[in-house]
Amino acid sequence: MSGMAELLHKLGFNISGSDLKRSERTDSLQNLGINISEGHNNTNINGADVVVYSSAVNNDNPEMDAALSKQIPLIRRAEMLAELLKVKTTSIAIAGTHGKTTTCSMLGTILTEAETNPTLVIGGIVNKFQSNTISGNGDIIVVEADEFDRSFLTLQPTMGLITNLDLEHLDCYKNLEDLQDAFIKFANAVPFYGKVVVCTDHENTVAIIPYIKRPLVTFGLHKDAEV
Repeated sequence: MSGMAELLHKLGFNISGSDLKRSERTDSLQNLGINISEGHNNTNINGADVVVYSSAVNNDNPEMDAALSKQIPLIRRAEMLAELLKVKTTSIAIAGTHGKTTTCSMLGTILTEAETNPTLVIGGIVNKFQSNTISGNGDIIVVEADEFDRSFLTLQPTMGLITNLDLEHLDCYKNLEDLQDAFIKFANAVPFYGKVVVCTDHENTVAIIPYIKRPLVTFGLHKDAEV
């Protein structure tokens, strides 16, 4: 959420937010001129045109209640991220059970060194930027696609990358097959002119390849990998 808030702020939107406790990240947002409230209170959304919330927010949250009573639109974090993908010509979403943040960090650093001026929104701090977001004027955006709560199925990137696949989030998925089905849907949400990139070093990702109906590139240490 903090990376998205920073990016929207840099795009010229008037952003405010709240968290249960102050942290280094909320302080850095405050230093950018973003108003951050400590604790959740129904007055925190006064004047808001839209309220964006994450999967961690409960339905009985006072700010959610206030937004509903005032008929202020409520948008999930994943939905707002999907809107941000439309800002750039090329959108790259990194999915997978492990390594999403690391892969996004590496790709963001490589694209920056290549002077493509990318935009980056991820969950962790990138050492090179000392932030979890950068707002570049190039035509590429890189984001982390989280499978929790199936939120990544909201995204329609022009390129989707899958690092690996292990059974996690059993509160959202019934079994491994259910999780694999979600990743197949994520891959097939890429437009016909896009690309899906899959690691072949993990048997659970290899198993979904036959069901991906989009242009495919494989990578890894396996002898059959293309890259």
